[in-house]
Amino acid sequence: MIPIQNSKQKIIIAISLFGLIILGLLVWYLKQPQGIPNQIRELTVEEINANLDANTQAMASSSSDFARRMAINELPDIGNFSNYKKDDNYVYFGTDIVVGADPKTFEIIDDQFAKDKAHVYYKGDMLEDSDSGTFVVGEIPKDRFNVYLFLICEDNIWDQCYRKVEGADPATLELFVGGLYKDKLHIFSGTEMIPNADIATFALHDGGKYGYSYWYDKNYIFVRIYDGIGVIKEKCNNLDRIAGNYLKCDDKVYYEDKFLVGADVNTMIPVGVTANYAKDSKTVYFDGEIVVGADAATFNIGDGINAKDKNYTYKFGKRVE
Repeated sequence: MIPIQNSKQKIIIAISLFGLIILGLLVWYLKQPQGIPNQIRELTVEEINANLDANTQAMASSSSDFARRMAINELPDIGNFSNYKKDDNYVYFGTDIVVGADPKTFEIIDDQFAKDKAHVYYKGDMLEDSDSGTFVVGEIPKDRFNVYLFLICEDNIWDQCYRKVEGADPATLELFVGGLYKDKLHIFSGTEMIPNADIATFALHDGGKYGYSYWYDKNYIFVRIYDGIGVIKEKCNNLDRIAGNYLKCDDKVYYEDKFLVGADVNTMIPVGVTANYAKDSKTVYFDGEIVVGADAATFNIGDGINAKDKNYTYKFGKRVE
């Protein structure tokens, strides 16, 4: 534990502990049956002491962490307002230990990145497999081994992190058409390499009748799907959106990159504003899957959440029993 730096902190912590003990006794008292006014006076000295000991022990563990964080906050920042601090043993981001960082060689690179003798760090997290000796900050941060893109974190969809692009060539990776990236051999969507893409003929078709954009090369068409880029392994003279992720490829219907066998392109229409549902003259679909038993002629969005036909109600493409 990091030692408390001055007597003022000791006084503050002592007062806090005393207040927490009093608060604990008050909470205990309020939980007792109110119809028995002599309840407290009936407690033995041993019971009162036991309650005090329990409260003291409970507060001790939290107060030690409080004292530790207070002591870390008193350390000077490394650089100007970097939120990094260090002592002889650890580097901290805020009051959290930066795992693996070497305090003796730790330094700030710029307002985003820091490094030690081995690795590079962003907001207290080590960049995967980073090499601090060759790391370069630029439009696309990189070192001699890896390239890093600022994307949604793998373990937290509400935050963004710098993530390694597996298999990318640091010397040649650059921004490409339609928000993709390419190096001398491959095309990437975020950290994912797009399979089967011919880099020499790869291009963007930017907006059709309904403003639908997609990519193509000499062999295939590439469409954006929920978790990346999908491949339609044929060529269309006319590829456009019906609605949502339902696509018209000449006389065929696709949901993203999935061919909907038997779907009638001439009668396929969306059902509802989100177009999760669609239907042709015979069949109803939800996210590209057949809604079993649904009557296409009477199928509609009922109350704005659930769908219905003349027989049943449906939720997320499943019949509600």
